[in-house]
Amino acid sequence: MKGVSQAPGSRSLRGSGIKGSLWTLGGHGASQLVRFASNILLSRLLFPAVFGQVALVYTFLTALQLFSDVGTTPAIVQNPRGDDPRFLRTAWTVTCVRGVVLWGASWLVAIPAAAFYDQPMLRWLIPGAAFSAVLTGCESTAIAQSRRHLRFERITLMELASQVLGTMTTVVLALGFRKWLGPSDPRAVWAIVAGGNAYGLARLVLSHTVLHGISHRFELDREALASLVRFGRWVLLSTLLSFLSGPADRLVFGKLVPIAVLGVYGIASTLALVPTDAVLKVGSGVVFPAFSRASMRSDFNQIFPKVRMPLILGGAMIVSGLLAAGPVAVSILYDARYRDAGWMVQILAVASWFQILENTNGAMLLATGRSDWMAAGNGVKLTGMLVFIPFGFMVGGFAGALAGLVVAEALRYLVSALAIRRRGLHVLGNDVGLTFGVGGVAAMGYAAGFLTSGWTESRVLALVAATTPCVAVWAGLGLLYWSRRPPGVLERTAPPA
Repeated sequence: MKGVSQAPGSRSLRGSGIKGSLWTLGGHGASQLVRFASNILLSRLLFPAVFGQVALVYTFLTALQLFSDVGTTPAIVQNPRGDDPRFLRTAWTVTCVRGVVLWGASWLVAIPAAAFYDQPMLRWLIPGAAFSAVLTGCESTAIAQSRRHLRFERITLMELASQVLGTMTTVVLALGFRKWLGPSDPRAVWAIVAGGNAYGLARLVLSHTVLHGISHRFELDREALASLVRFGRWVLLSTLLSFLSGPADRLVFGKLVPIAVLGVYGIASTLALVPTDAVLKVGSGVVFPAFSRASMRSDFNQIFPKVRMPLILGGAMIVSGLLAAGPVAVSILYDARYRDAGWMVQILAVASWFQILENTNGAMLLATGRSDWMAAGNGVKLTGMLVFIPFGFMVGGFAGALAGLVVAEALRYLVSALAIRRRGLHVLGNDVGLTFGVGGVAAMGYAAGFLTSGWTESRVLALVAATTPCVAVWAGLGLLYWSRRPPGVLERTAPPA
């Protein structure tokens, strides 16, 4: 109505949402550049078996972290008391104690793990890497508060600075190990472990110094603790199942294939998870807080698909590119020892596509307090892995096992689609169409790359030819969607007055 102005909170949230998305995407892009530069450099300084050991070490570390996850960060973002100092100090106390307990548990896990995989160094590597849990547990709750209020500038800079410091530590130590111990000495794996701890130490210090938060001390508020437990019980079950249905694949594959093959698989996973990581970064950092604010609104069902679609289109572009150009990209970035990562990337990219679809649904489920459905989805995926990975390995070897992983991811997505359908949101038909679109665009790109490689020996030109259709189609659709989007989507994520 003429003469009626928007609420200040709406304008503020709209600006925060757009600005936060830009900071999150920009920071994630810079982080990926640092990550890949480090990965490529280390692949030349170290050898595949080192990456296999690292995959096992950090999978065990992830297991320990997820097996005790009580969801303190999303609880701070979602809870009405998320700015209450007593609530925050209680959450900080819980995470500090948890970090110390995790480090102690790592010493108990390390001995049987070293014996099971016949890798004696795991006895020391797992506790060495797990010390980062102590550092992470003592980080300031200002990180979660900044996400709650969609303030991403300092978080992004803090995370990027920490990553650069960790990467520099790893590379310098890897160069030192190569010079003094030789290029194939297994002790070079300590360079990566030390770099991980340097990253954690930098985050710990910066979270308490550059972010705006409360002063921390140990405190337990009964009501706050009870609230954390209520929220975290389904998060804990979900993360337990998430590990068993996710990173645990490395524990299975580590027993099925040689350690060097596991290292190549780790390289392929790093590439294939690029689209999923990007969507997760924006989803957890921007979309989940925005959905948490908007979940009480009557028009939330109209807001959800409009916020979700840009993430899906961005993920579709990267997944199509990996399907079309995965092998040629691997041949350019890595030496012949990692050639098999090319076809692994293509299979894992399909799994990443279903993860993207599921994760965007999951942000809505978590924001509306339905973490039980997320737990159910992870349980279904775990069941699918137990059935289809062994069957696939028996039929088609390691490639068949990876195909079984894709089937399990698709099953988890179907559970999330069913969950949001119960709320009146129908995304399945649209997602099926987008899935066929990803396959069609990827086929166009692959054909273009194949034809280009037939008349030129330049792998770079073949890469450009393969990725051009993927970028053109999905970027064009994204621009078309943005130009036709209804006005006021972001401001409607403000809570009602």
